Amino acid sequence: MVLEKKHQIANFADFCNECGNCDIFCPEDGGPYVLKPRFFGSRESFREFRTMMVFSSKETMAAIPCSRASARMNTKAP
Repeated sequence: MVLEKKHQIANFADFCNECGNCDIFCPEDGGPYVLKPRFFGSRESFREFRTMMVFSSKETMAAIPCSRASARMNTKAP
């Protein structure tokens, strides 16, 4: 995962009720609750959602599924 922009917009899914309010204030096209990656605070909430998503844990290696494709990312600092 490469972050190239100064500001990155995402959605913390555990706090989102998909009301659409964030779409009004989002500086990018497309509401964060619809088009942006969703980050989850627990495996349980991650498993309940089935579209574009990212799950990160405190483990050294974190599974990062995005749109049902899986990847592995080393989160350990060099």
